[in-house]
Amino acid sequence: MSSMSIKVTMHPDEEGFIGRECPQCEKYFKVMLGTGLSDQDQPCTCPYCGVQEPHDHFWTKAQVRYAESVAFRQVVQKFDREMKKLVRKPNRRAAISIGITYKSKPVPISYYQEIELEQRLTCAGCGLQYAIFGVFGFCPDCGSHNSLQILLGNIALTRQLLALVEEAGGTVGVKLIENALTDAVAAFDGFGREWAAVHSHRSSDVHAARSLSFQNIERAVAGMKRLFDLDMTKPLSERDWHQVKVAFQKRHLLAHRMGVIDEAYVERTKGDSSDIGKRIRISVSEVAVFLDSLSEMARTLSLEE
Repeated sequence: MSSMSIKVTMHPDEEGFIGRECPQCEKYFKVMLGTGLSDQDQPCTCPYCGVQEPHDHFWTKAQVRYAESVAFRQVVQKFDREMKKLVRKPNRRAAISIGITYKSKPVPISYYQEIELEQRLTCAGCGLQYAIFGVFGFCPDCGSHNSLQILLGNIALTRQLLALVEEAGGTVGVKLIENALTDAVAAFDGFGREWAAVHSHRSSDVHAARSLSFQNIERAVAGMKRLFDLDMTKPLSERDWHQVKVAFQKRHLLAHRMGVIDEAYVERTKGDSSDIGKRIRISVSEVAVFLDSLSEMARTLSLEE
């Protein structure tokens, strides 16, 4: 029996991305062909669950259906050609003659479209361009996690906001500074939660690590020491660490008290009780130093990966 080899080409979308689907968690992502590592022996990494398997294990269900329909059509077409060789009309002059007819229908192709995804990223390590749902994920090529890259990107954007403060001036300028501080805390909280969850298998309590919050920085630092035996504040001076705590407390007032100073704020920051009832003040330089400190704390964690 002769064998038949069929080659099916998968076509990327209009922007050059081709879909992938994790064989374990079955979540969908896309990679751009021609970017990233050239070594095809390198396994593919799921951005979501981190499982690593050969690249040919990541075909999507839609791609498999498409490939099967193309292959089946080619098989049927070959069969049709062989059957049509047997077609003949009956001989009307013969006393007995049998004719052979053959009819077939074309096999439909199961076409598909790649899905539009929320986040497009370029891996800082290997240069792979990929797209995922959500924000955080592992690079499908080199396997590095993008949490630090996302945080530093948000911090860079926050610095751009600060650069607009002087030109805006007045109430708008104040609002830009406050938004910059609030955004920085939110970005660091997202980074910290993701880092703790991804590395929870290394912690002393997996459940506690996966639920660790970084909105209260002092509790987060204590939690990281308890769960991972890591000190995020190691690169900071005592003064910078104090300023980080003050910045988080100011963000808390902005989020919950419209920025008005209360007794709890004075107690936690060792401030002046005469400021109770007044609105907090935040300078551009204060936020800039805060961003530097957050970057250093994040890099300290990333060095432990």
